[in-house]
Amino acid sequence: MKIFVINLNRSTGRRNRITNLCKNLKLDFEIFTAIDGRELDEDFIRSNVYDYKNCFLTRGEMGCALSHIGVYREIINRRLPYALIIEDDAVLDSRTVDFMSAFEKKPKNGIFLLTGDVEYAKNKKIKLGDFDVFPIAKAIRATGYIITLKTAQKMIDFLMPIRYEADMFEIFRTCGDVKIYATLPHLIETNDRDKCDSALEGDRKLVVADRERYRQKLYELEKRPKSNFIVSILQKLSKKPKYRHYHQY
Repeated sequence: MKIFVINLNRSTGRRNRITNLCKNLKLDFEIFTAIDGRELDEDFIRSNVYDYKNCFLTRGEMGCALSHIGVYREIINRRLPYALIIEDDAVLDSRTVDFMSAFEKKPKNGIFLLTGDVEYAKNKKIKLGDFDVFPIAKAIRATGYIITLKTAQKMIDFLMPIRYEADMFEIFRTCGDVKIYATLPHLIETNDRDKCDSALEGDRKLVVADRERYRQKLYELEKRPKSNFIVSILQKLSKKPKYRHYHQY
């Protein structure tokens, strides 16, 4: 299974650590250079971020979301049936490799979170080899997950224009019609759980309360029937070929 490792070009320490880990596990991986939100052009942001200036998304969160979308585009362009996406703080071991092998023997469409911090449906267990997989209700952290080709396309269709962070899986499930599952116990950990080495946290802390209120209001609007005005606006915008891959801008 192809693995994409999302890593900021300036984060050399993180890149070296995850590279050595993947090599030791003999994984088929490549570094996907993350989009640095600090370097985003103002015109690009205005054209690709919904309600820019009022939405309280930080530049780091914009770059993170665009980076995950960039990987989805790679999966689609290469016609990969599925891939594992990990961020550079991920900690993997032999159990992760075993699950990847089990998934390849019996692939199932959707997103499969390999991280913790999930709420799940206990009575809907799915077996993939020796692993227990459950549909999720809520989840945070995009540290490591498998995504299938069909779902990658669905995610791109839903996520543009940028209006949510990369790990809003409850919203992706309820508003984007994306099937999302999680392995229990989880198979990928982070080596930065307290986020002391995160490139996002500094700016995020300054607006976290405002951002949560804004996101909840937007989420409530998007959960309504298709006729609500926010969805109508987004549908109209999506018909215009204005959303471009950042690297093509």
